[in-house]
Amino acid sequence: MRAKLLVISFTLLCGVIGALSLQQPAQALDSSRDCDKYAIVNCGTMSVSEVKDNYSKGDNDKVFAAFGISKSEIGGDIRDGIVYQDGRVVVGGKTVATNAIMAARHLGGSSISGSDTAKKVSVSKMGDAQTAFVKFDSNGNFLWAIMKPCGNPVTATPPKPKPVPAAACKSLTATALNRTQYRLSAEATKENGATISNYTFTVKSTDGNTVRTKEKPTASRFAYTDLPELAPGTYSASVVVTTSAGAKTAASCNASFTVTPPADTDIKVCELATKKTITIKESQFDSSNHSKDFGDCDEVPSNIEVCELATKKRVTIKESDFDSSKYSKNFADCEEKETPCPVPGKEHLPAESEDCEETPVELPETGLADTLTKLLGVVSLSGASAYFLTSRR
Repeated sequence: MRAKLLVISFTLLCGVIGALSLQQPAQALDSSRDCDKYAIVNCGTMSVSEVKDNYSKGDNDKVFAAFGISKSEIGGDIRDGIVYQDGRVVVGGKTVATNAIMAARHLGGSSISGSDTAKKVSVSKMGDAQTAFVKFDSNGNFLWAIMKPCGNPVTATPPKPKPVPAAACKSLTATALNRTQYRLSAEATKENGATISNYTFTVKSTDGNTVRTKEKPTASRFAYTDLPELAPGTYSASVVVTTSAGAKTAASCNASFTVTPPADTDIKVCELATKKTITIKESQFDSSNHSKDFGDCDEVPSNIEVCELATKKRVTIKESDFDSSKYSKNFADCEEKETPCPVPGKEHLPAESEDCEETPVELPETGLADTLTKLLGVVSLSGASAYFLTSRR
């Protein structure tokens, strides 16, 4: 390592000359073992297994830990790379981190707890570019590096990741418009170029049956749909937002609401059978028996034919004008009745008939003596009656 450091001045000089000549020579790449006092692991670590084997020797574990490297993490996505003197960490020709800092012994720098000889120092103290093991996380981001020739751990700053388009369903609320109608309102989020294209609203009853599905194509972060009249009961609602980042929903994009039964209040209706206005409970309303249109109770007067008793004639009147003292619905009451003959034995004849006349009664013919005898008898009877009455006094 010391010999490499002595090359720095020569390298800088070559850089100046190269700049003046518009030519920049390639930096020397060190891949041999460094068995000097500057190496953290004497003679380096040319394999991952060597790194593990040397991890706990001396104060190595303290040095590696100061760079965020635990023994259990030495494995996984580790790739071959190069650490350059200008602070770049390059893998496969691509810079995966910059501003590299290394650990080295006997070169000065920032102290490392638990070590008397190792300190944190800039990689600019190197003389050559160093081959290295480079560790990545599950998202492909740089974590750390270990130089192969000397086992020196390296930390560096990975480039800021490019923003990833993202979208999400944020909320769903149910708002009552009236007793039987509700409005579902949804809100979504989008960032880094993500887009929204559609909202799908779904309403289900308590038994799990879908009672309403509504598509709302829109690029807006907000969307709503008004539900039709629903029967009393409890309902669950949900929304799925279609975005360029996929279909999005969340627990916050579910809602529930309850449609209450109507209040059982008194209402006036027309009773169709009687054409009368009556009062019933609203729950008793039956459109086959009742009407809320009171015009349905207006009777249309109808005409009827009756017998006018005074004239014994058939006449037509409004049914509402019928009076049983003046009219009869029995047309027999309008038929003229003939007066019977008052003469005994001739009752079967009408009074107007010529045959309905009384016949004179002829007395039997007798002599004068018979007549006088009858008269004398009457007088005698009268005298006897008078004498009886006088004697009684």
